[in-house]
Amino acid sequence: IKLIPSIKSLVIVLKCFLYERGISETFQGGLGSYCLTLLVISFMQMKVLQNLDPDSEEADMGLLLIDFLDYYG
Repeated sequence: IKLIPSIKSLVIVLKCFLYERGISETFQGGLGSYCLTLLVISFMQMKVLQNLDPDSEEADMGLLLIDFLDYYG
């Protein structure tokens, strides 16, 4: 998170997204915090490998969210 601070914001938004849909509890078949964090880290690493800086001033958190949902959805 120190290397890519936007990970924290994206995880929080996605946790709220999952909670509102009732799929945030692992014992009910949902996606837990640990798994969600790993998914976001993997996605951000992919963005860095594509030479896109997710923490640049040009980066838009909304676009990162849409790209994340598009990538895993």
